[in-house]
Amino acid sequence: MARGRPSRPRGGSGGDGGGSTPPAGRGDGGRQGSGSGAPRRPSGNSILHRAADMQHEPRVRGGSSAGGTPSGRTRDGRAWPPQPPAGRKPGFGEPGAAEWRYQRYLQKAHARGKGPDDVKSFDDWRRTDYEAAANGGRPGRRGGADQQAAKDYLRDEHGVEPVENVRLGPQYVDGVRTNDRGGTDYFEVGAGLQNGLPEARERAKLANEVGVLGDNDTLNFVNKTSPEPDNWIRYNRGDDPHTKRAR
Repeated sequence: MARGRPSRPRGGSGGDGGGSTPPAGRGDGGRQGSGSGAPRRPSGNSILHRAADMQHEPRVRGGSSAGGTPSGRTRDGRAWPPQPPAGRKPGFGEPGAAEWRYQRYLQKAHARGKGPDDVKSFDDWRRTDYEAAANGGRPGRRGGADQQAAKDYLRDEHGVEPVENVRLGPQYVDGVRTNDRGGTDYFEVGAGLQNGLPEARERAKLANEVGVLGDNDTLNFVNKTSPEPDNWIRYNRGDDPHTKRAR
C-alpha cells in the first residue's frame, strides 16, 4: 500500500522548514514564524548601530577626578556644591561654631568659582583660620596689593615674618622679628601721609601698642608704598606716634 506524502506545515512565511524565502525587507535572516514563539534576534545592522551609540554615551564612574578627589566631594568627603550653613551663627566657643564657619567658607569658595580640590580640609582650615580668629587674629587679611607687596619685601629683604595672630597690647601686628638685643621688633604696614606721619587710624593703633613695648622692643611703622628702611618710623616705649614722623 503506498504511503501518503506528509503534508507541510502551513505556518507563516518564515516557518522552520520548507526552504521558503522570507520576503525582502525582513532583516538578515532572523526567523519570524508566527507560531514558533522564538524571540526576535537583532539584525547585524542594529548591533553595529548600538555599538556606535555606546561610544558616545557618557560613562558614570565612581572614581576620582583629575585632581585625585572624588567628583563632587572635598578632600574630607563633604558634598560639593556646598550647602549654606544652617541656623544662626554661633559665637566662638559655642557648640558648632567651627562647623558653621567652615560651611560658610566652603560656600564662599564655591561662589568664587572654586572646586572641591581648591578648598582646605576642615582640620587644616580650623588650624589656620578658625583658631586664629577665635583668639582675636585676622586670618587671611593681608591687605591690598600694596600692603601684600610691602610685607613680602619685609620678609624677603629684612627677615620680618608676616603674622596675623601676634598681639601687642590690644592690637595685632603685621610682622615680627627677633632683634640683636634679645627683644622683638614689631612691624605695622599701612598708609602714610605726605607730612611723614601715618594716617590717623594708623596713629591710633600705634598709640595703643607703644605703651606695652619691652625695654628691648621696637615698633616700626612701614609705609606700604615706600617700605625701604629709610622710610620706617621706629618707636620705643614712651614715643608719641601722633607726632613722630618719618625722617
